[in-house]
Amino acid sequence: MFFFRRNLESLTDAELLRAYRKSGNKAIIGELFKRYTHLVFGVSLKYLKNEADAQDAAMEIFELLIEKLRIHDVNRFNSWLYTVTRNHCLMRLRSAKRRSHLNQLYVDSSFDKKEIVDFDELPHPDNIDENAPDIEALYQGLDALKEGQRICLELFFLEGRRYQEIVETTGYSLKQVKSHIQNGKRNLKNKLDDKE
Repeated sequence: MFFFRRNLESLTDAELLRAYRKSGNKAIIGELFKRYTHLVFGVSLKYLKNEADAQDAAMEIFELLIEKLRIHDVNRFNSWLYTVTRNHCLMRLRSAKRRSHLNQLYVDSSFDKKEIVDFDELPHPDNIDENAPDIEALYQGLDALKEGQRICLELFFLEGRRYQEIVETTGYSLKQVKSHIQNGKRNLKNKLDDKE
């Protein structure tokens, strides 16, 4: 079924959603997005605090809609879209924070364990030069560690937990937590060195 622009504008959100699930016509998503661009951009700006990032997020969400609305049965589109937008922005923020902490982990694992590296002195992930760590290699290196080492490193470096908090969260003893972190850092450094 082919929709003309004027026909799309006259349909309700629910009618557009049904029509999209039936036809897969991307013009329908375009109409929905046009109606709610202000919502998506406003929520994105609220969370990301930057117009360029908010615009990027809005485009990413538009692309998500094409896929998600084919499989999800949505009753109240505006509420659902608000939730999708908020979650997408929170994931972007978490991802940026995780990349920054992974940079810290890379720097920290590259030095003697007594060396202190300040998190705040690390470059922002968007401003990393060609000599900076490969974030994907860090993810792969973490994933390749033994479970105890991976969990303790993620809790310590990525979530900023203290030793005692890690003990309470994991059930490991304090000695095991310290051992997992020390051995995990060494093993991660070795894995990163092997990549080079």
